[in-house]
Order: sequence, then C-alpha cells, then structure tokens
Amino acid sequence: MINNKINYKKIAIALAIVMLCPLSGCGKKQVVDYSDATEGQAEVAEDGIPQHLEYTITGEVTDVVVNADVVVPDAYRSCTVMELTKKTFETSDIEYYVDYLFDEGTDFLYMPYNKEEMAEIKGNMEPLLKQATDPKVIDAFECAMEEPESYPETEEEMFDEYRFYNMITDERCQIFGAIDGEYYVLSFYKDETNCVMMLERFDNTSPNLWLEDIEEDDYYLRTSGNICTYTQEEAEKLALDYVGVLGYDDFSVIQTNNTQSEYWFKDNDKEVAVDGYSIYLGRTYDNYSYLYSTSYCPDYSIDGHIVFGENGSYKEAVHEYIRVYVDSKGIRHMYYFNPMEEVGALSDEVAFLDFSKVQAVADERFKIIADEDIYGYHLEKNISEIRLGYGYVSDGDNRTLIPMWYFFSEIAGFSGGNNVELRINAIDGSIVLDADNVMYIEDIESLEELENLEDVEVIIDEE
Repeated sequence: MINNKINYKKIAIALAIVMLCPLSGCGKKQVVDYSDATEGQAEVAEDGIPQHLEYTITGEVTDVVVNADVVVPDAYRSCTVMELTKKTFETSDIEYYVDYLFDEGTDFLYMPYNKEEMAEIKGNMEPLLKQATDPKVIDAFECAMEEPESYPETEEEMFDEYRFYNMITDERCQIFGAIDGEYYVLSFYKDETNCVMMLERFDNTSPNLWLEDIEEDDYYLRTSGNICTYTQEEAEKLALDYVGVLGYDDFSVIQTNNTQSEYWFKDNDKEVAVDGYSIYLGRTYDNYSYLYSTSYCPDYSIDGHIVFGENGSYKEAVHEYIRVYVDSKGIRHMYYFNPMEEVGALSDEVAFLDFSKVQAVADERFKIIADEDIYGYHLEKNISEIRLGYGYVSDGDNRTLIPMWYFFSEIAGFSGGNNVELRINAIDGSIVLDADNVMYIEDIESLEELENLEDVEVIIDEE
C-alpha cells in the first residue's frame, strides 16, 4: 500500500470492472470455460500484428507516447491454456530438501528464540567459525551468534530487533547446513497469501551485505564490467540445471540482470563489485512463458517490502517465479515464490482476438490515463515494448496461464525496469489487473478521478 504522507485515510479501491475485466478472476467473476477457447471467437488474428507501433495520445494532463516493438513468441498460435493450483511447502517437502541438499550430518534448525536455543546454535556454530577464513562468512557467523541484551517474549517484540527478523516464527522454518562444504541457510515461509522457499549461501545473510539488480548504465558495470567467472549463458545454464535437478522442469529463463554486491567491512571500508547475475525463471509451455516484470517478479534484495510487510507478514501477492543468483562461486541463492502444480491443460488451440481490437482497448485506457492521470503522475508516459506472453488469472487457489498482451512503460525523467502499464487478455480483449484487482490510492479526493469506472467497490482501511 502506498504510504499515506498527508494524513488521509488509506483507501483501497477494489476494481471489479465488468465491462473490461471479465476474466480477472476477482470481484464479480464471470465463469469462462477455457477448455474450448475457440468457441464464440469470430475475430481471429491472421497476419495483422504489426512489428512496431509509433504514435502519441495527447490528453488534458499528460501524453502517452507509444514507440514500441511488438514481440510475439515463435509459432505464437500454438498456445496452451494451463490450469494450475496453489501448492505449499509441507513438512515432507522440507525433510526432502534437507536430505537432498545438505551434506550428511551438517544440518540443524536455525531458530534462536531464547537463551537455551541460542546456546545450542552457538555450540554448533563455534567450531565452524574457528575454521572459517572468509571475512564475510566470519561476519555472518558472528552476527548469528551475537548475544542480545534481552530476548523477545512475543513475536511482535521479536520483530523489533533486526537480528531476529529472519528467525523462525509460526509461519517460518530455517535450517542451517553445508552443501559441498559451503554453508547455507534453507528457509520456508508461508502465510495465507504467499509461500516462499529460500536457499541462501551463509555469507548472503550478513546485515553488512547489500545486493541489487542494476541497469546497463550502472557506474561499476560501465567501469569494471561484470567480474563473474561465469558468462551470462553459463550462469543461466547453471540456474536451469539446478532447478531442473530439484524437479522444476517447466521453467525457462525470462530475464537475466547484472547484480551488484555492496559489502561494508567493520572499519567502514566498502567493497562494491558487479559479480554475477540474477536469473528469473517463469513457467513455460511450448512457445509461451510467464513474462518478467519488476511488478510481478520483484527483486527481493531491494523490493522485499513488496512481499514482506511490517512484522515480517506478507504484504502483496506475488505470482509464481524462481530467482537464482549466480556469482563467481556458483549458486549464491535461490528463491522460489508461490509454487504451483498442474491441474491440466484446458486448451491448446487458442483463437486470438484481432490485434486491432486489442489496440483499441489499449488506446481507450491510455486516453483515460492521459486525461485524468489516475496514477498520480504528471509526466509523459512512454510505452516502450508490447509483448505477447503468459499471464495469470486467478480463481481462489487456482491460477490459469493464458496469453496476454503486456504493454511495458517508462516514465519520462525516471529510470526504471520493466514496468507493466497494461495487460490485456489476448483471447477476449479484457483488461487484466493485478493479482487481487486492487488499486491503492492515497486520499479521498482521488475517488473523483475514478467516476468513469463502473461497478466500483470502496473499502476503507482505518489503520
């Protein structure tokens, strides 16, 4: 939720736009039978998809400038509509991964809740600390073994101290162990909204380390390059092979970013290097894969607040994806967000709505943005790429992967990642909102800007 800077009540507008969003899976849902996706589709795209679009929509407040390549998968007509269902990591999964990943006899629970458990953790870690030579590993050990002045009596108190932030709660489990002699922490987190597995090399857990995905014009990347001993192609293969061995075969690389590490030593000296790649993997069938975006595949290192709210609870739903970070030593971490499992294919013969009709829906939306600027900016918006790929629509615990048109945008004056300005269902032309069809706004006056939307439900958050 957007921070409320002017002391208005926070307001969540749940947008159930029947005319535009019948397949969003939220609000007032219409049941759609995807098992026969060709039925009732009179408009079928032939060769009417342009390679590039360039035009401007001028509004009362701002402009929307479209200067975008239009990218479609190879043999784009071969598209499988796949239904999946939500999966959580259970005790049996945790036991499997512990047995499979860790060197025999090296693992133990990592959960210092009280003095007795802290003493046990320290007893297990002290001999390992004496053997460690890497200053970053030594630092991680020392931070983990630090004796707090007092121990939290409640979960709320636990989260008041940073050193306890990643420790176990009723929704979390952490195991420490070695993989080929290298120390790792395996974590499982879940609540009613999200479920995450994280495997992190122990030096990755130091509070003195900062990681972030960077853009091509980053200073250190331009001056020193990416010093990773793996090439990008080798890193991607390593990531794919690794998750494949763990049983996740239906994934492909959807984005690879250079990743910068910033480490602060105790004497306040800083070590900065671009060493490695963040490799994002999405579920893939035939020619189609889930599309990467900074909105739907957040970089956990810098956008963890998107997933985790205050007190460690999950803040927003994130669709399924895997993020693997490979540096010069190999796999540094692997995060698997919201695992899914197949229910089955609903259709493999999809009839696509004519692109001219898709473009008309997009232009109508862009005209609203240009006239009313409902997102709160007064800057020109630039649509820099239009891409056809998979996106999720939701119905309870079930998700359906369907073809969607993604309109990626940049905002003039800002640098910024793959921002999704708009998603349109490629089968029927409906606009697809976020996972919960919720748009957050800051103040009551913003409601006046939404008068043109039909069937708007207003939910007041009193906090």
